[in-house]
Amino acid sequence: MYTSIGELNTFISDWKIKARVTKKHPKRGWKNISRSGTLLNIELIDNFGKQIQATFFNEQAEQYEKVLEENKVYTFAGGSIKIANQKFTSIKNEFSIVFDKNSQVELVQDDMQIRSHGFSFNNIREINDLDQMKTIDAIGCISYIGQIAAVTVRQTQSQKDRRNVVLADESGLCVTVSLWGKNASCEELSEGQVMAVKGARVSNYNGCSLNAGDEHSQIFINCDHPRSLEL
Repeated sequence: MYTSIGELNTFISDWKIKARVTKKHPKRGWKNISRSGTLLNIELIDNFGKQIQATFFNEQAEQYEKVLEENKVYTFAGGSIKIANQKFTSIKNEFSIVFDKNSQVELVQDDMQIRSHGFSFNNIREINDLDQMKTIDAIGCISYIGQIAAVTVRQTQSQKDRRNVVLADESGLCVTVSLWGKNASCEELSEGQVMAVKGARVSNYNGCSLNAGDEHSQIFINCDHPRSLEL
């Protein structure tokens, strides 16, 4: 018997979830005044459609970065339930999981009872009121597709492909989404299609817009979601 992700909270300690890894973010470094290390964030969804972000630190980040694969189903047990920092995730769950050396992760057979992706969409009207760098999911009909251009990234001084796409919805409003890297090269893009962006970051550059980097964001064309059918 598995615990639903929706039942997890800071007062529960004995739990075991069965979930699909919908996103494995790149392993990255962290540091504070006295310590430093590495961390690995993943996003999980269960058969109830509930989502949560989970984090591995240091040795566990190294270990599970090699083991976990996107779209595979695992059981997860052990670890601490924490209050989530929702600025850095589009998942609308007030809790997150921090796994540790005592956590148990096991690959299990995919019985196809867990959907491949989960979304928590903000509509285009809401985006203008959101803080810069907040991470969200967005969806709309493609009304314009720009050309791919090589852009120098200021932080790394390296070049990366960028393509601007404009999304619109039934409100009559629109938002520009900058697709970066492999997202910019998506061959399925065409005007009139419905595009969903998972994990886009709000930007105030040249007005309110969204950034969809290929390391942290995913794009889906005509995704299997009621909102896509509405549009």
